[in-house]
Amino acid sequence: MDKIKALWQLAKRFENLIKYAIIGVSGICLDFAVFYLLYKKMGVYYQFANFISVSCGITNNFLLNAFFNFKRKDKLLTRFIKFYSVGIGGLLANSILLYIFIEMLKCDVMITKLIAGLAVAANQYVLNRAFSFRR
Repeated sequence: MDKIKALWQLAKRFENLIKYAIIGVSGICLDFAVFYLLYKKMGVYYQFANFISVSCGITNNFLLNAFFNFKRKDKLLTRFIKFYSVGIGGLLANSILLYIFIEMLKCDVMITKLIAGLAVAANQYVLNRAFSFRR
């Protein structure tokens, strides 16, 4: 019973991180799905498709984090601008990784998109918690 209590307390301690990770996965899934539709099904240039799909993921993650994770509903437009600004840094890193792996190393676009998205997502939590959703 003590181990269950300790595990529960650990989960409560990292509740925001756990929720952020779950929300982040939903954003990555949305990003990847939109990218797939634009790039594979509609033939949109991969960098343009990346911009649109990442923007969808950023918006999804902002709304879910604002209302369900950090529960910060005040100054939504200001917070969204901050959140999107952090996301733009991730978008830039994502776009550079796509270019390097697709154009220079000739890797598969879809695999590269997935790996780049996961790599960039790691630092977004720290930046958004400190910058976009601070109290």
